[in-house]
Amino acid sequence: MARKNYRVGVPNEVKIPEIEVIPPAEDVSTETQTKIMEVEVGKIPYSPNDPILYKVRVTHPSLRRRAEPNDKAEIVGFITDMGIYDIYKEEMEWGQLQDKSWIMLRFCRKVE
Repeated sequence: MARKNYRVGVPNEVKIPEIEVIPPAEDVSTETQTKIMEVEVGKIPYSPNDPILYKVRVTHPSLRRRAEPNDKAEIVGFITDMGIYDIYKEEMEWGQLQDKSWIMLRFCRKVE
């Protein structure tokens, strides 16, 4: 069997074109934008005299807190500690927390 030699590589006469770099437009920001939320510290919507209906233990590892008692309402935070929380008001399958946010009670169980 005859052996053939092959030459591998780019021939000298092939020229690679230079790439033109276009700078971003002046009105486009390249910095990361951050959403800033104002939080009022020290103001608790409920007084210590408000009645607590019952306590619940969160059973979901990342339970959404919503502004209103429906699943289309704005998410205002999450509960990730699976701790025990006081329920001050109940509507359908939703429970209102001390900060007036709402959680879905199907992801909680009552604590006695």
